[in-house]
Amino acid sequence: CVGAPWAAAAAGGRPGKPRLKVWAFGTHCAVLAEPISVMATLLGDEFEVTVEWRGARDYCGYLASDSWPVVTIDRGSPVREVLDAFHVKEEPQQLHTFTHRDTLRTPQLFEEA
Repeated sequence: CVGAPWAAAAAGGRPGKPRLKVWAFGTHCAVLAEPISVMATLLGDEFEVTVEWRGARDYCGYLASDSWPVVTIDRGSPVREVLDAFHVKEEPQQLHTFTHRDTLRTPQLFEEA
């Protein structure tokens, strides 16, 4: 790309692509990873996309790729603490099953927090 911000590096200017930092919030890896993967794919030639993951669980690294930032567990950020205070995960009715059904106990109070 002629005139791209990092093109100055070739002429002795500032090296590297400009960084685009995104704060992503969600309760499931797919909810988090899908929009970030699209952003990283579409903007990857022009920006170094970095992400601060908020709300992510320990299993979220499953959706990994070399093309976009991998979801990592949120280990106790203030955002995660608020989510944990209001979040309820529905337990499966049968053994050896898994559900993605999550709810907020009191959505209005969660929004205010």
